[in-house]
Amino acid sequence: MIIFLHTSSIHIDRFNQIIHKFSPNTFVKHYVFDQLLENALENKALDFDGFKKAIAKIKNENSKLDQIICTCSTYGGLCNTKEKVFRIDAPVVDFLVTNYSKIALVYTAHSTRQSSKEIITKSSLKFQKEVLITDCDCSNCWTYFEKGDLTSYYKNIAANIIQVANKVDAIFLAQASMEGVINYLPQLKSKLFSSAEFGVKTLLSID
Repeated sequence: MIIFLHTSSIHIDRFNQIIHKFSPNTFVKHYVFDQLLENALENKALDFDGFKKAIAKIKNENSKLDQIICTCSTYGGLCNTKEKVFRIDAPVVDFLVTNYSKIALVYTAHSTRQSSKEIITKSSLKFQKEVLITDCDCSNCWTYFEKGDLTSYYKNIAANIIQVANKVDAIFLAQASMEGVINYLPQLKSKLFSSAEFGVKTLLSID
């Protein structure tokens, strides 16, 4: 059994689809702790205690879990593989770092920027590969996500991406909520990478 830790319920259907596509016999549960992201955005700092309590709650209620997959990039840095808590974006970051030298980091929540930059830097050190990171700040789109207006969310992120696309080799959609942007940039599909499918397949060791 695997468990997804989300900071928005919007992710549940998408990750159910991914599991059904690649590993239909895997038993899945979802936990949503939206307050964690709200606290990080409001306080401009991670809610360490809140995250710790969320993990403890999940473990207390599920003694036979195989792993917890955190789909929130903001809290990815607090994941601990020794405790079977994995961040969804680690596999795609390793792939990007080993294959590309100029990467655009696209984010809509400022709380994600630092966490994503840190994992890219750690990966570049691990693989001894120099990587140039170009920020693509789409924080002006976050209000659309909060309102549930995903069409405007995706379209406005896409408009921001177009401004940096020619300057980089790959474009990293740092938050799981951004995956739908791919449908609005068909001309850049080969450059766009998101964490959801990539992360699930790797973390579940699915070929």
